[in-house]
Amino acid sequence: MLAATWRAVQPDGAIMVWSDLRSAPSLLRTLDSLHPRPVTRDRYVELDVLGHAKVALPTAPRVVAGAASSTLPANRAISRIAREVYRTLARAGLAQWLPTRCAYVIAAAPPTDDSAVALLTRWQPRRLYFSVHSGLPGATQKLNIRLFDEAGKLVAIAKVAAHVAADETISREIAALQYAATHAAIASRVPRLVDHGTIGARPFLVQSIVEGTPATAVGARLDPRVLELLRVLAQSTSEQMRFDEAAGVQAVYRRVARVIEAGAPPWPRLLARLQQRVRQTAPQLITTVLAHRDFTPWNLLLTADRANVVDWEFAQTQHVPLCDLVHYLVQYAVLVEKSDVRATVGACRDVLQHASTMAAIGRRPLSRREQQFALAFYLLDTVSFYQANYLVQRPPFWQVDWLEGVWFNMSMEVLSEAVDG
Repeated sequence: MLAATWRAVQPDGAIMVWSDLRSAPSLLRTLDSLHPRPVTRDRYVELDVLGHAKVALPTAPRVVAGAASSTLPANRAISRIAREVYRTLARAGLAQWLPTRCAYVIAAAPPTDDSAVALLTRWQPRRLYFSVHSGLPGATQKLNIRLFDEAGKLVAIAKVAAHVAADETISREIAALQYAATHAAIASRVPRLVDHGTIGARPFLVQSIVEGTPATAVGARLDPRVLELLRVLAQSTSEQMRFDEAAGVQAVYRRVARVIEAGAPPWPRLLARLQQRVRQTAPQLITTVLAHRDFTPWNLLLTADRANVVDWEFAQTQHVPLCDLVHYLVQYAVLVEKSDVRATVGACRDVLQHASTMAAIGRRPLSRREQQFALAFYLLDTVSFYQANYLVQRPPFWQVDWLEGVWFNMSMEVLSEAVDG
């Protein structure tokens, strides 16, 4: 599904259009079919690691509607949504935020009520940047709004659930930021919760801006700032308890049970085997931590001396240590270093023994059993999460690639090894 953006014309007159199309050529072909003036390759600016393309277009005095598919029904639907959003904002007296010369590319799942308008009226920003995300089916269908002050400085980001399926993720981020605010060591590393509540039936939050440059641009696989952040998170939020009683463990087990009951092959059998491996290798007592669960290079913002982390929508208290570290290593290897599956698995396993000590999550290099446990639980959590969303709606192709590529092969390697002491 198209995760799209609409934005006011930039000071230089360019229009920034974002699309989930995977390659620049396909993006340009789609834009060529929609725009009255040809879009040449020198207009192409950037194609980032997830395939989100940023393109500067000549200003057009009309609404430009685009979709991942260039079929007429899709374009008509997108155009209708664009007109409805424009009219809604105009009725609310917010038409001054919409320049007469701009382009719109709207996602297929906008809010169905006036929650966005109510939030804008409440905060009265001077400039707006809208982004409707529907990348994870049933999980992240939300409206992101960037709020600027009179000087044009970005001062806050608002998030509004655009669908009932996103209520949980917005509420989860609110809870995580509230939890982080009570821990002085990490409060300055995460966004500050400026405001939250409900508008209509949908939850919303407003959070402060966090400084830093994404680790995709300036980091390294084992950047000491990232490891130091993991150490701070682990030390500040650790709780010791029985493994099976941890809230994070119970949440994963419930999700796995739902996927297995649904019986969509081949994942139920794989998840059942991973769960068995987790139970074989899990310690009776465990020190749990607050886990981000989307600890990816683009959610880590690096400054000269530290790492900060944003987007806490999937956070979980009382979770298994090392899962965030494994997720970061895998995502960095595949999406930043462009490693193949085997190299990714090998790098992850090699680094685990030492990185956990460097991050002070463990006090010594991990034994083989501890490595098996960390990797198996990470895979159980991650694969079941995406498979649960797959049951709601078929995910975008890049998520299918992950499931059928890296995670599946990692799972097979973990399961193929004998468990020792």
